[in-house]
Amino acid sequence: MDSNQQDISPKYLMELISEVEKKLLSMWEESKYKNVHYYILKWHEEYEDFNQGENFHIYYQNDNIDLNTTLHRMPGDILMKIAIDLGINTPGYLPSIPLFKNDLKNLNKNAYSAYENAFKALHENPDEAVSLANSVLESILKTILIEIGVDKEEIQRLNHIKLMQKVLKEYKFLHSESSDITEVRDIASALMNIANNIEDLRSAKTKAHGRAADDYLVDDPLWAVFTINVVTTLGLFLNDYKNKKYKSVEDTEKTESVEYNALPF
Repeated sequence: MDSNQQDISPKYLMELISEVEKKLLSMWEESKYKNVHYYILKWHEEYEDFNQGENFHIYYQNDNIDLNTTLHRMPGDILMKIAIDLGINTPGYLPSIPLFKNDLKNLNKNAYSAYENAFKALHENPDEAVSLANSVLESILKTILIEIGVDKEEIQRLNHIKLMQKVLKEYKFLHSESSDITEVRDIASALMNIANNIEDLRSAKTKAHGRAADDYLVDDPLWAVFTINVVTTLGLFLNDYKNKKYKSVEDTEKTESVEYNALPF
């Protein structure tokens, strides 16, 4: 078994392979196997070093790609990347991805593009994935504020932490009316700390700014996965709450204030 597969449950891999195969075979009505073959080829790499050969082998049967065998013999990390690229839910690794992707498509296309690119950078450039995840969160916060009617010029003047603070104030999570619900206010404060720390991680531990030769960069995909999961959870909640508590007559007109006693938790 490939070393990249040893950290992933064989049972989980079997289930994931089935989902990936099903998804690929349902994507094209015409020239199905040809298009599946082209798609798999985009993940395939051959190396000049004969000892390295290729990152995985493509198997064939009757002049068509043998998709099932190819997926089963593929390294686990590549299979995971393909699953993420196809929008397949990967519980325990990157949960809620398909749901959040659908939200982002409607919410902010630039954020959606950055989110997709974060996945692609996960393993080879985890620091880039962290930086992109930070950009996604910032885009979500700005878009939410625009949609609930906050002035665009004011939004542009706000930094990362101020954007989160403004959203939480608009939602009245930090409002004086919440004085009798200290736990919610404490959670809101924690959300500001999370946003601030993600921004600090991007600034101090990625190539977003100039780095000295011995400066640490995020080099473990686990931290990138963790950051993307946090952004996903925050983004889903903040956008769902906006959809629940605000309804728009026009794109940026706020038509309903948030009643604090109607919190969904």
